[in-house]
Amino acid sequence: MSEGNKTRVAVLGGGLGAMSAAFELTRTAALRERFEVTVYSQGWRLGGKGASGRNRAVGDRIEEHGLHAFLGFYRHAFTLMEEAYAEWLKQPDNPFQSWTDAFKPQYQISLGEWHDGTWKAWNIDVPPLPGRPGDDAGRPGKLGYLEQLVRWLEARVAALTVHAPSSSPLRTHGVIAEIEEAAHAVWIHGFLGEIGAWLARVADSLRGLGDDLRRLVLLVELGIAVVRGYVVDVLFSPRGFRAIDDLDFKAWLVKHGASQAVAWSPPVVALYDLGFAWTRGDTSDPSCAQAAAGVVLQVAMDMVFACKGAPLWKMQAGMGDTVFSPVYEVLQQRGQQVKLFRRVEDIRLSADGRTIDEIELTRQVDLAPGVDAYTPTFPVNGVVSWPSEPFWDQIADGAAIAARLAEAGYTLESAWCHERAGTETLVRGRDFDAVVVGISVGELPRIARQLVKRVPSWGVAITSAVTTPTQSMQIWLDRDIEALGWTHGETIMTAYSEPFDTWGEMSHLLVRERWPATHQPRAIEYFCSALPETPDMNDPADAATPRRVEDRVRATGAAYLQSCAGTIFPLACVPGQSGLDFDRLIDLEDRPASQRIAAQWTRANIDPTERYVLSPPGSIDHRLRPDDASITNAVPAGDWTYATLPAGCAESATESGKLAAQALIKRL
Repeated sequence: MSEGNKTRVAVLGGGLGAMSAAFELTRTAALRERFEVTVYSQGWRLGGKGASGRNRAVGDRIEEHGLHAFLGFYRHAFTLMEEAYAEWLKQPDNPFQSWTDAFKPQYQISLGEWHDGTWKAWNIDVPPLPGRPGDDAGRPGKLGYLEQLVRWLEARVAALTVHAPSSSPLRTHGVIAEIEEAAHAVWIHGFLGEIGAWLARVADSLRGLGDDLRRLVLLVELGIAVVRGYVVDVLFSPRGFRAIDDLDFKAWLVKHGASQAVAWSPPVVALYDLGFAWTRGDTSDPSCAQAAAGVVLQVAMDMVFACKGAPLWKMQAGMGDTVFSPVYEVLQQRGQQVKLFRRVEDIRLSADGRTIDEIELTRQVDLAPGVDAYTPTFPVNGVVSWPSEPFWDQIADGAAIAARLAEAGYTLESAWCHERAGTETLVRGRDFDAVVVGISVGELPRIARQLVKRVPSWGVAITSAVTTPTQSMQIWLDRDIEALGWTHGETIMTAYSEPFDTWGEMSHLLVRERWPATHQPRAIEYFCSALPETPDMNDPADAATPRRVEDRVRATGAAYLQSCAGTIFPLACVPGQSGLDFDRLIDLEDRPASQRIAAQWTRANIDPTERYVLSPPGSIDHRLRPDDASITNAVPAGDWTYATLPAGCAESATESGKLAAQALIKRL
């Protein structure tokens, strides 16, 4: 124990799971009298997969790991933001005085739809929804979900009947919570049978009446399968959504009557793209899209029936700026420590395997003479921001290290980087009493070998976890979105053309960047997707890997823009072609159009800590619970553990960190 008998907690990792745990452990003055937290994180910034950086050489532009947004049904993530922003002692010029300044509602969602040999945008405008994100009031229960599902289905059938050549099967009814559940099942099956029979009679005539009606028919067919499957498999099961996690979602839909075309229609594809749910990142084959049916259904139901305010909430700066800056600064205010430039190399157990006794760290750099503490952030238009590379002037031999890394083609965050100023061994009883293991699961086989081998619950969870590399691209253009040809308003579109299946219109970020007057962008566009995995990505001995894969992603991005930009940017294409005119791309060096892709931001997320955590069929029950007590002085935290929504997302990571902290508080 430390002075004053405080329990010293070593939090390993800088992502949302780790930071949520650190926040929860020190939430109150009473807890701060009990716990003393030190966060250990590699590199120069916090954030993990959610880290972002400001490129100080290029307009202080925001450079992300990918396209980030909070879904409107997130509870724990929004609660963390609300509490952090409320406690944070901000500068008066910070534009984010509350979380509602840092997050804004996104009401339109778009789906890409391949139909009649061309891509079409299926734009879904959602009206403002009741409630406030983070507020769990009014969340549907099992019967509530069913009631809303039936009402949703009824509304779409009613919309079709206006154009149908025969009368609708709709009757005056409603799903009443007081009715016996068994009666529900009988009634629902009869109701679905009527709708299905009616639709079979009229579907062909409806399909010829334009995109809107064709899509309504598809939604009704999809809705019938979902309602039937929900009643048969979920409603009466004590496991709820978890009862169907051994099946892939597509297969589950087919099991309950959906055709193959419906089971792989744009609304379904969008759910897979949302979770990068492609085995080995292979987006070329629908059979490689694999996701636990219960997880996907849970996301879909909450997206439609449990969102507050809006289906999506866009961050108003980089994720590092909007999410991790307030949490970091609040921890500083609370007197807790964050030690950057510490890479965990080994987690060692006691002889009996019951406690973590030692943690071996690499200290990546030392501070420059006269620098007592590293300052990791700086203001950009009042926003507390993280740079895209360290402040080398604060680091001993910083210029030389920067040159070495630039030549090698990787950063201090890379698994291929072995920059080392020294080593540190943290010892139980001297440096820590308890541990939060908040490092992403892809890295744990390397640094937690003893836990994998000697602790069954940890070993099963770590070895059964499935991850995938991802890729992203950001481009800055010299025309606004309408002048580029997109006239449907601000949106996020998914289920679009591979290899970048998701696009976000992000021009609202222009006010957060500082471009020179001679090169002012008018639009910012983000793209991301899973990245097809190749054997060369996983060779830790080949130092050329990061640059080679980054070059591959950049070339893929250029080819994508030259072939697929026409659907979303029809007025920015090369005359007579469907590809983007690269003269539209902003480049401070004013290079020829053919070279301007080099001035944009592309990223290959191939590091073990950056790979996206998937939820394939049969994997959910193997996840480790954040309160697992197999190691008496340690808990796991992150989106690879078991949470209310067991999926790779900010909500799961935040809840996991909170549960892990609460388990430690109770245990210690």
